Amino acid sequence: MPTPLDTATSLALDTQSLAKLRLQAKQAPDQALKAAAQQFESLFLNMMLKSMREATPKDGMFDSDQTRMFTSMLDQQLAQNMASRGVGLADIMVKQLSHTMEMQAGKGKNVAKDAAVESGAHPPAVSPST
Repeated sequence: MPTPLDTATSLALDTQSLAKLRLQAKQAPDQALKAAAQQFESLFLNMMLKSMREATPKDGMFDSDQTRMFTSMLDQQLAQNMASRGVGLADIMVKQLSHTMEMQAGKGKNVAKDAAVESGAHPPAVSPST
């Protein structure tokens, strides 16, 4: 059984996490959905932190390219840590997307059943339950 991606202990700039997520999506779609939603939550929080930093005054001794780069890296890691604890966005996305996936899976079964009926094949008989 694949292990879920642990975004709390990994770096925000992990380049191999996408490959791990793709492999996990093939093996365990439910866990991959949770990991992708958590990464989206992290991205959202990073954008929020970036907007908050841009709203503050930028003058003085600490206003340089180096401090802006360090602050950006810090914000990425903070956003990832905040998302690992969860603010609720990932949970809502998982709930909505899993509902959508279930509906699509049900629709796929109905399409296959309709195609079998159109081709002349008879669907398996279902006995009424008593």
